[in-house]
Amino acid sequence: MQALKQGDQVLKDLQAKASIEDWEELYDSHKDQMAMHDQEVELFGEALDDEVLGDELDALVAEEEAKEIGDLEPQAPISSADAAKYREENGIEEPQQQEAEEEAEAPKRRLVAA
Repeated sequence: MQALKQGDQVLKDLQAKASIEDWEELYDSHKDQMAMHDQEVELFGEALDDEVLGDELDALVAEEEAKEIGDLEPQAPISSADAAKYREENGIEEPQQQEAEEEAEAPKRRLVAA
């Protein structure tokens, strides 16, 4: 019975220590947060709100993107006739890539079909 009482007391002591350590950790964290808050008030005249800062950053990014994009209008799809005309005007040969890919794929198709 004595061992049981001693074990119970050891558990209570451990629980008290853990509880005190938890409170100390919370207190230290709170002190750090308050120091940051005071510093923000000192520098900016008010505490900063992360959500407001995030919204401002998003607005700045959107503004920069709009400047980079400029006043681009949506482009109409290019027809085959327009592409051929452009290639002819600029001395560009019609690409043979699709035909070459189809020829390269033919042996694979034969294997799959077999």
